[in-house]
Amino acid sequence: YSVPCQEPPDQYIGQTKRKLKVRMREHERSCEGDLSDIQPNSTNDNGIPYHCATTGHKFLFEKTKILAREPNNYRRRIIESIHILNKKDTCVNIISGLEIDKSWNPILKGLSLG
Repeated sequence: YSVPCQEPPDQYIGQTKRKLKVRMREHERSCEGDLSDIQPNSTNDNGIPYHCATTGHKFLFEKTKILAREPNNYRRRIIESIHILNKKDTCVNIISGLEIDKSWNPILKGLSLG
């Protein structure tokens, strides 16, 4: 899924096996309260609240788009990583997803998934 920021083209790209509505509510809650001490977390991507805290921007959770559907966790993580790679200039993600060897970048750049 892709969550747009109020300031295009910024966005957050994620993946979940749970209901998207539940995951969006978790993201919304992560932006509530005092975020003044938030730091980037490289083990648990907190790109949404970190972006909110450092820019003052809000995310448009109601405009979240499903980019692809995949029941298999490993494949879902690969798809997420490819989307992050292809949109890296606009992504606020702190973690770039599953690590894919850089030798694949020429093939994966611009690859349409859906």
